[in-house]
Amino acid sequence: MIKTLKTTAFLLEKIVSFLCVVIIGAMTVTVLLGVLFRYVFLNPLGWSEELARYLMIWGASLAISLGVKNNEHVGLTILSDSIKSRFLILLMDLIVTILVFAFLMLMIIYGLPMAMDARYQISLSLPISMAIPTLAVPVSMAVALVQLILKFLIDMNEKKIDLSEEKTIDI
Repeated sequence: MIKTLKTTAFLLEKIVSFLCVVIIGAMTVTVLLGVLFRYVFLNPLGWSEELARYLMIWGASLAISLGVKNNEHVGLTILSDSIKSRFLILLMDLIVTILVFAFLMLMIIYGLPMAMDARYQISLSLPISMAIPTLAVPVSMAVALVQLILKFLIDMNEKKIDLSEEKTIDI
């Protein structure tokens, strides 16, 4: 069971990493083309800035799940660094996981209707529905939610609570 969870988390991480590389690479090429056409050929591309913006939104949003999986998201550790009890550390990890879970669920719940409302809008310079850029939020939050659940299940399986460790006394 735990091996399946780890394999799933690893595969999801590799897929998202590949997508982020492709998206950020495409964004870079788009920006360079925009600069080249504007300043070298003196014939600016009307769509390059908008496409680069949408690619950046997708790339950055998808990368959230990588931070969740690798526990590399921004956080304040002043409280957790001062706790010595393994039980309290696990309890705080559980509380943080619940809060992140609730945040991701809210982003999905409110992001999906936003994306569905945007399906009738067309972008200014690209012939695409605005649902494509706005879907970045709920899709990315769903991927991050899956990674969060996988990480939680893996961590809870690997961290056995031993209450006998609470006898440590710091002077």
